[in-house]
Amino acid sequence: MQRKAHLFQIGGGFLAGILLGFAALYALKAASPAGTASPAAREQASPLVGGFAPDFSLPTLEGDSEIRLADLRGLPVVLNFWASWCGPCRLEMPDIQARAQRWEGRLVVLGLNYDEPRSDAQAFVDEMGVTFPILLDAGKRVSRAYQVQGLPTTVILDADGVVRVRHVGLMTGSQLDQYLEQVGLTP
Repeated sequence: MQRKAHLFQIGGGFLAGILLGFAALYALKAASPAGTASPAAREQASPLVGGFAPDFSLPTLEGDSEIRLADLRGLPVVLNFWASWCGPCRLEMPDIQARAQRWEGRLVVLGLNYDEPRSDAQAFVDEMGVTFPILLDAGKRVSRAYQVQGLPTTVILDADGVVRVRHVGLMTGSQLDQYLEQVGLTP
């Protein structure tokens, strides 16, 4: 009988813990829904949806210039973090390239190479036929600022520099089209 009572106590404690966990998650979600922070609260850069994108300046693959994110305000921006050894990066790159061409002049697409030698990045770009700007994130400084933990990672900013989408992993062309609609680009 004591053993049965003890099992009920353990089970009850376990159930109470689960319920408290769900309550805490619900409270956190209700307290800070994505995209509803005031402009003053969003002034702090954050790679999270609803926050302003952290600014950066990185050299181009060609090595003759740098691109600064803040200079691109006024247009939506796609940041695609990739590496030449990443299979899913290879699979999604043609869809990203196609959207960069389709929306040329209305969308900025930047490929951020994940800390590889320039020659490896160049070979990938040549093989894949990429024409949008490629930036070299030597030392992964920008990748860390955007909390990139898996490749590919794609972050889409609206024209004001606010993060609207963060997609980790392989992204299909239809997913990319849906994301671009969120920043005002419709076919």
